[in-house]
Formats: sequence, structure tokens, C-alpha cells
Amino acid sequence: KHIPFIPKMSTQFKCMQYIYCESETSSMVVTRADFMRLLEQQPCPMAQIYIDRDGGYVYLMGNHAILSASSSHRWMNCPPSVRLTEHMSDSGSVYATEGSEAHALCEYKLRQALGQNAQNPLESPGGLQYYDNAMEDAATGYVAFVLEELEEIRRTCSDPLVMVEQRLDFSRWVKDGFGTGDAIIVADGTLRIVDMKYGTGVSVSAENNSQMRLYALGALEMFGELYDIDTIAMTIYQPRLSNISTDTISRVDLLEWAETVLRPVADLAYRGEGELNAGSWCRFCKLRSTCRKR
Repeated sequence: KHIPFIPKMSTQFKCMQYIYCESETSSMVVTRADFMRLLEQQPCPMAQIYIDRDGGYVYLMGNHAILSASSSHRWMNCPPSVRLTEHMSDSGSVYATEGSEAHALCEYKLRQALGQNAQNPLESPGGLQYYDNAMEDAATGYVAFVLEELEEIRRTCSDPLVMVEQRLDFSRWVKDGFGTGDAIIVADGTLRIVDMKYGTGVSVSAENNSQMRLYALGALEMFGELYDIDTIAMTIYQPRLSNISTDTISRVDLLEWAETVLRPVADLAYRGEGELNAGSWCRFCKLRSTCRKR
């Protein structure tokens, strides 16, 4: 396979930023070394690269899950949309890049607070192009919130486990399904999941949120046998809209939802079957401007 040339400098003679897009709505800033390593692992590198040399960005569209957690609101409400948009190009956006940079900063700050090894993205080549006081405040607040959750759990569990940017596999219910959880706190009793949303376009609720439930299923698959988990608390932390939304569900009810609601719809979506359906989930759909249902 041919590995394309990846420039180091933009047309403005600034260091390029490297963005790995795990799914349609989930991406992260990575170092050039990590970017090249990921690129070499892709089945068709030439078709998965988008270079914006004027803007200073290189995007790698990963060999991602067809039915990702981050796009589940759309495919659960409009199952055929997944296959209909599967091969449509997406060059990303300023907002997606800004969100990726905010997540990179949040990850670094949280790992640092937990005593884990972490690379400061501000010190990487090119730094963070959208870094400002708002991003700094958002990341600092996010870390403080996660640490508060951790301290609360330590009152009843002496050995909680904290996972940062953890890959979560929920393919038991969704074929080839996986996603990445921002912060997972695993303990006896209650499993806590925190998802950071940097956007300001819409206030996101955790109530009946399919993305959060898919993360919960993936976490249960990974840790359910090691800890006595009976409840899952899922929190959306959206600082720029002053939105902290939490939904709680029992393990029994989550697994029942997975079998009776999730699995049948996921099977339809994977096959590209079911009915087209317009709604709020069309917001980020690549077919929205031409779909006959809109």
C-alpha cells in the first residue's frame, strides 16, 4: 500500500496540526509520530487522508466503527442513513477541530491530575490553534468535576479505577461497535461515565442519551465481572453552556434496553434497512441537504 506524503508545514509556514477522526463526530489531536503510525495501520491510506495545507490541518479518517456511539442518535432514529452516507466525503470543520483540541487539553490535564504520564498538547509542534482562556477554563473545570466524582466514590469504594480516553467495545449488541469514553470511573455499586462536550450549538442532555448508554455497555463488558456494579450514572459536562446533565439507570434496565431496543435497530442500520426519518438527528448528517424526508 502507498503511504501519501504528509507535509510538516502549512502554506503560511506554520507547523501542521494532525487530526485523527475515529468516527464521524469523534476526533482527536495527535502528534505527527502518532499520526504516521496510525496512517500506516490503515487499509487504504490514500483514500483516508484529507490535507488542508492552507488551514494547516491534516485529517486521517480512521477505519472507524460504522455504527459509532457518537453518531448513534442519528442511526437509531434513521437506520438507513449510515449506509447511505458511508462513502460520502467529510473534510471536517473548524468546530470539530476546536472540539478535538479541547479534548486533547482535557485529557492532558486529567492524566496529569491523576499522576499519569501525559504530553502537554500546548508544547507539541503547532500547539493548539484554538487555545484561549475559554478552553483553559473548560478543561480546568472538567478535571475538577471528574476529581469531585472520584472523591465521592472513594467514600464507599477504596479502589476505584479511573480510565481516561478509554476505548469501549459494545459489539455484543452493535456489530463492530466501539467508541471512546472521556472519563470512566469504575467501582463497586455505581459506574460513572463523564463525557465532555465543548460545543455551544445545542445543549446536550444525558437523559436517554444513546451515546452514553453505549459507553456504559462497553464499560460493563470490560469491568462488569471485576466490580459489583448495579447502577450506571452518565454525565454530560458542557461548560460553555453551563450544562451538567446526569442520567442514572440500573444495570438490569440498561441490559434490557440493549436487547429489546438497541440490538434490533442496530441490526437494521448495519444492513442499511429500515425507514428514513427526519428530525433533530439530521443536524450532522451528510445527506441532510438532499434527503427526500427533509
